[in-house]
Amino acid sequence: LVDLACEWIGELKRLEIWPEEFRDACLRREERLRDKDRELLALYEAYQRQLNVAALYDAEGRFWAAREKLREGQRRPFERLKLVVADGFEDFTRTQHEMLEVLAE
Repeated sequence: LVDLACEWIGELKRLEIWPEEFRDACLRREERLRDKDRELLALYEAYQRQLNVAALYDAEGRFWAAREKLREGQRRPFERLKLVVADGFEDFTRTQHEMLEVLAE
């Protein structure tokens, strides 16, 4: 069960679907939250809240933080970068794609 919950949260975060967006999507599907959706939402909200309170990052959150630093103009240690090669990828997450776009600028 724990593994399934971790995989589910990881997948939502790779797609950059925040708890609020998950809630909104569930409500668009139906007029109220189903019990299962309510329980999953509570789990996801508690997880993300705990990360925020403790100023911690999970694997996906590290990419989000790095992307924001790049967007803010922080380029260290990449300030003299002239070429980016992305090898061995079959697919990029939205965050990884956005990081490559910023570096390409």
